Amino acid sequence: MLMTDAGPIDLLGEVVGLGDYGKALAYSEEKQWSGRVVYVLTLEGLILSKRALGRPKDLLHLQE
Repeated sequence: MLMTDAGPIDLLGEVVGLGDYGKALAYSEEKQWSGRVVYVLTLEGLILSKRALGRPKDLLHLQE
């Protein structure tokens, strides 16, 4: 975890169910946050990742 003035940021080498940065980027959309461009997983990307993780809390989120 990286602590910044804006708060903590988790850094990942890959997103489970999607792959490395390039593959995860394909399931992301560009957003503006505090005057900066950030990439956020799309709903489809989030669902694929949560399904691949298979943790009980993620599977419960998928039902919502």
